[in-house]
Amino acid sequence: MPGLTRSSSERDEAESPSDTPSTPNASESNKRQRLSRNDPSIPHGDLDDSWALPPPTIARATQYELPNGSPLRTSRLEHRPGQIVRVTMKDFVTYSQAEFNPGPTLNMIIGPNGTGKSSLVCAICLGLGWGPQHLGRASSVGEFVKKGRPEAEIEIELKGLEGRNNRIIKRIIKADGNKSTWSIDGEQSNNKRVLECSRGFNIQVDNLCHFLPQDRVVEFSRLEPVERLTSTLQAAASPEVTEWHNELKSKRTDQRRIEKERSSLQDQLKNLEGRQEAQRQDVERLRERGEIRKRVDLLEQIRPLAEWHAAKTARNNFKDQCQTLTVDIKRLKRENRPALEEANNKEAHRAAIAKVMEKRLGFAARFEAQVKRKEDERKQKERAKEDLKNQKKIAKDSEKKIFGDIAKNRNVLRSLEGELQTEPPEFNSAEYNEKIRERERDINRLSDELGDLQEEGNNAAARAADLKARISSAERQIEQLQTRTGQQKDKLKSASLDTYRAWEWIQENQDRFTSRVYGPPIVECSVKDMRHADTVESLLQKSEFVAITCTNSSDFQMLQNQVYGMMKLNDVTLRNQAEPLERYRAPLSEADANECGVQGWAIDYVSGPESVLAMLCSEARLHSTAVFSGDISDDQYQRLTTQTSLSNWVTDKSIFRITRRQEYNAVSTSVRPLGKAQMWTAQPVDGAAVNEIKHEISEMQQEREGLVTQQEQRTDQRKRKRANLERLKEEKEQIEEEKAEKQKERSYFNTLPQRIDKIKNSLENLAKHAEENEQTVKDIYRQESDLMIAKGQLSIDIVNLLDRWRQASEKVVLAKIALAEAESEAEAFLLKSQEGRQELETKESELKALEVQQEAARKKTKEWKTKSEKIIEEKPEVREFYSEMSEEERQRSPEDLGVEIDSQRARLELLAGGNEGAITEWEERGRRIEQLQNKALDLDATLGRLQDALAAVRAQFEPAVDALMRQISGAFAASFARINCAGSVEVHKHGADGADFDAWAVNILVSFRGGEHMSALDSHRQSGGERAVSTIFYLMALQSLSRAPFRVVDEINQGMDPRNERVVHERLVGIACGDEAEGEVEGEGEEERERAQGSQYFLVTPKLLTGLMYGEGMKVHCIASGEHMPRNGKLVDFRALVDAQRSRNRANGATARRVGVSAA
Repeated sequence: MPGLTRSSSERDEAESPSDTPSTPNASESNKRQRLSRNDPSIPHGDLDDSWALPPPTIARATQYELPNGSPLRTSRLEHRPGQIVRVTMKDFVTYSQAEFNPGPTLNMIIGPNGTGKSSLVCAICLGLGWGPQHLGRASSVGEFVKKGRPEAEIEIELKGLEGRNNRIIKRIIKADGNKSTWSIDGEQSNNKRVLECSRGFNIQVDNLCHFLPQDRVVEFSRLEPVERLTSTLQAAASPEVTEWHNELKSKRTDQRRIEKERSSLQDQLKNLEGRQEAQRQDVERLRERGEIRKRVDLLEQIRPLAEWHAAKTARNNFKDQCQTLTVDIKRLKRENRPALEEANNKEAHRAAIAKVMEKRLGFAARFEAQVKRKEDERKQKERAKEDLKNQKKIAKDSEKKIFGDIAKNRNVLRSLEGELQTEPPEFNSAEYNEKIRERERDINRLSDELGDLQEEGNNAAARAADLKARISSAERQIEQLQTRTGQQKDKLKSASLDTYRAWEWIQENQDRFTSRVYGPPIVECSVKDMRHADTVESLLQKSEFVAITCTNSSDFQMLQNQVYGMMKLNDVTLRNQAEPLERYRAPLSEADANECGVQGWAIDYVSGPESVLAMLCSEARLHSTAVFSGDISDDQYQRLTTQTSLSNWVTDKSIFRITRRQEYNAVSTSVRPLGKAQMWTAQPVDGAAVNEIKHEISEMQQEREGLVTQQEQRTDQRKRKRANLERLKEEKEQIEEEKAEKQKERSYFNTLPQRIDKIKNSLENLAKHAEENEQTVKDIYRQESDLMIAKGQLSIDIVNLLDRWRQASEKVVLAKIALAEAESEAEAFLLKSQEGRQELETKESELKALEVQQEAARKKTKEWKTKSEKIIEEKPEVREFYSEMSEEERQRSPEDLGVEIDSQRARLELLAGGNEGAITEWEERGRRIEQLQNKALDLDATLGRLQDALAAVRAQFEPAVDALMRQISGAFAASFARINCAGSVEVHKHGADGADFDAWAVNILVSFRGGEHMSALDSHRQSGGERAVSTIFYLMALQSLSRAPFRVVDEINQGMDPRNERVVHERLVGIACGDEAEGEVEGEGEEERERAQGSQYFLVTPKLLTGLMYGEGMKVHCIASGEHMPRNGKLVDFRALVDAQRSRNRANGATARRVGVSAA
C-alpha cells in the first residue's frame, strides 16, 4: 500500500543527528506524559481528516513517515530485486484484510501479543511457496484460514530484476481439504513454479539463517554444528562454494567407501593367499592321485581292446583244432563203414517198429480219452438231474408261500374295509395350536423374568464384590495412615494425583526397567533432623518434591512414552539423573565454610537414595546452599557477597539469593522468609481421616448387607418362577402329545383307501406269480425226462468205446514184442562196431564242442571289436593313450592288464585322504585371487583420481570458507564486544587432515561472564536470553555476506534483559540501515557494500522500550487489531500521536531522527 507523506514544508523542520533520547534516569524522573488527541501540544492541523485510517471493513495498514528537516534516506533507497514491496492478506489467521508495504531496509513490526505480528511472518512463508513445517505452528495450511471463513488469500509483491516489472505472487488457501491455488503476475501457476520463482531471487525460507519465525527461534541454538555450516554457506557464500561443499562431501563419501572396500579387499586377498599356500602340498598330492586315477581310468577303458586281442587269439586256436578233428573223423568213417552200415540197417528196422508201436499207442490213448470224456458227460447229466430236483423243491415251496400270502392279504383287506366303515371324530388343529402358543407365551414371559432376575443378581453380586474390594482397600488405607510410608504416599496423592498413579505403575513394573527408577523425594527421602524441615522444604518447589528419577536415558524415554503417551498423564515431572552424587560438591572448602560460619549444606540434612539426592542437587542446588544457625552479621554478609562465589544460603528465618552481574559490576540480594514444612513432617495419625474412612466402611458394609438380602429374595423368586416354568413346559408337552395322537388317528383313517388299493394290487400280483410258478414246475418235469434219455444214450456209447479201446490195447502189446526183438538184434550188431563207433563219436563230440567254442570266440571277437572301435573313435584321450603304448603292452592279456590296474589302485589307496574337491577349490581360489588383485589395482587408480579431484576442489573451497568464517567471526566478536562479552565463530575441520567434509561444522563460542572461558552455543548451557543474543548477533554477522534479499527474525528478543535488547537493537539498526555495515565491509568490493547497505530486515517484537535508536530509512509498523477496533480510524491515528511526541521532544530540547511508521 502506498505510504502517506507529509508536505515539504513539514519536512524542513529541524532534525538532530542524534537519535538517542534522554537517559534512563531522566526518563524515570520525568514520568512519560500520556498522549491524547485532546492534548494541547498536538497541532490541530495534524488531526485533519486527510490523515484518517481507512474504514475497518477494508482494514488497510496505513503508513506514515516522520520528517526531520533533511532529505529522507528512504527517498534515495530503492528496493533491491527479490525484496518484498507489498504483502496483502485477506481472511488470514487474525486478519480480515490487511496490507503491509515494507521498506527496503529495517522493518520493525511492533504490537501487543495476539495482534497478528507473526501472521505477517506466516504470510511471507506460505505466500512464497513454502509449507507450514517451516513455521513450527500448524501442520496444515488450512489451519491458517480465519475461523469461519472458507478461504484465505495472500498476495506478495517482489521487486523485479532491473528493467523488469515487479513479480506478484498470489496464493488462495482453501480451508476445506487444505488445497491451494497459485498465480504469478495474474497467470495461473503451481507451487513448483512459485518456489522456482522465489529461489530465483535466492529467497531461502527453509534456512534458519534467513528466516527465523517465533516458534523456531529455539531451533537455531539446537542446530547441529554441521547443519549450521550448511545453512551458513547457503545464506552467505556464493553458489559455487555450496556446490564445492556438496562435491567434496560426495567425493569424500566415495573415497571412504572405496577405501573401506580396498581394505576389505586386502583382507580378502591376504586370507585367500594364506589359504592357497597352506593347501599347496595337499593339492600337489591330489594332483598325483588324479594322474594315477586318470591312468586307472584309461586302463579300465582299454580293457575291451585287450579282450578283443585275447578273443581273436582264442578264435584262431579253435579254428586250427576244428580243422585237425575234421580230418580224423573222415579217416575213421572210411575204416568203419561196412560194420556201421549193417548196424545202421538193424537200427532202421528197430526205428520202424518203434514208430508203428508209437502209432498204436496213440490210437489206444485216443479211445481211452473218448471213454473218459463220455463218462464226464454222464456225470454232468447226473449233476443236472440233482439241480432240477432242487429247482422243483424250490418251486413247490414258493407255491406254498404264494398261497399263504394270498390268504393273509385277503384277511388284511377284510380288516381294512371294516375300519373304513368307522370314521374317527373331527380334529380341530387351530384349537390345539392356540393352547400351545398360550403356554409358550407364558414360558417366554417367565424366562424373561428369570433372565432379568439373574441379571439383577449378577449386578448385585458385582456390586457386592466391588464393595468388598473397596472395604479391603479402605482398611489398608487406615493401616497406611498409621505408618510413615502410608502417610507420605497419601501426601503424594494430595500433591499430585497423576504422579501418585505413575509411581504406583512404576512399583508394579520395576522389572521392565534396566535400572531402578526412584520415586518422588516426598516418598523416598526424609529430613534427618526435624528442626531443619522448614529450612529444607523452603528450598524446594513442588515439581522437585514430586519428581520421579531415572538413572539412564533408555529408562527415561520408556517412562516418558508410558506416562505421557499410554497413561495420558500430564501433572508428572520426570528427571534423568545419570551423574552421581559425588559430582556435586560444596562451593567452599571446609576451612572457608567454617571461617564464614557455615553450619552445613542443605543436602547434608536430607537422607535418601543417592540418585534422588543427586537430582535435588542438580535441580535445587542443595549442595551449594549454605545453612546458618541464627542470623548472619553485616561482616558475614559482606564476606559472603564479595569474597566468595556463594549464591544461596539459609538462616533460621530467611532464604538469601545473590545475583551478580559482572557486566554492570553489581550485586543484588533477594530475601524471602522460610515457610512451614508440610511434606516431611512427623504427624500423628489423622483421627478425623481414619474416622471418615471407618464411616465409609460402615456405609459400604450396610449397602453390601442390603445387597445380600436382596440377592436372597431374588433367589426365592427365581425358584418359584422356575417351578412355574417347568409346570408350563409339562402342560405344553401333554397338549402336543394329545395333538399328535389325534393327528395320527386322522392321518391313519385318511390313508385307508390307499392301503386297500395297495392290498388288492398285491393280491393280483400274487395270483400272477402262482401261475408263473406252476409253469416253472411243468418245465422242470420236462427237463428231467430229457435228461433220462440222454443219460441212456451215453451208457451205450461208453460200452462201444470200451470194446474198441480193448482191441487197440491188444495191438500195442504185439508191437511191443516185435520192438523188443528188433532192439535185441540192433544191439548185437552195435556191440560188434562198438570200439570204432566210440572213437568216431568221441571225435565228433570234440568237434562239436570246438565248433561251439569257435563260434562263441568268433562272436566274442566281433563284440569286443565293435566296442574297441567305438572307444577308439569316440574317446580321443583313449586313442592317444593306446597309440603311445608299446607293442608288448598292447599284446597283454586281460589278466595282466587287471594286475596293473590293481597295482595302480593300491597306489591310490596309499595316497588316500584330503578333500576331493580341493584342486577345484584351489584353482577357483587362484582365479579369485587374480580377480581381486586386478580389482585392487582398479581401486587404487580410482582412489588416486578421487584424491586429485578432492585436492583440486578443496584448494578452492577451503580458502573461501576460511575467509568467510573470518569475516563472520570478526563481525560476531565485534557485536559481543559491544556488550562486554566475548564471542567467536570457527570452522571445525573434522577428521585426519580435515578430510571428513561431511562433518565440517561451525562452532559458535560465547562467554557472557568475565573470566569465564567461551563455551559452545547450545540449548542447554545458555539461558534463553543468552541464546537469543547469540542468535541475532550471528545473523547480523551474516548481513554483509548474505545473498538473500530479505531476512525475517520473529521475537528474537524474548528472554533478553532491557540493556541487551537496546544494545542488540542498536547494533541491528546500525547494520540493517548501513550505518555500521559500511565500516564492517571496508576494503570489500562495491557489491558487498551495496549488499550490506541494502538488505531488507523484518524484526518482529511485542516489546516497546523507551530510548531505542532509530536509523534513517528504517520503517516501524505499529499493529493495532482485534474485534473491538473502532470504525472511526481517527481514534487510532498513530501519525497524530507521533507528531505530538515529536513536538514534546522539540519543546524539551531534544531532536528525533527520521523513521518510517506504518499503522496496521
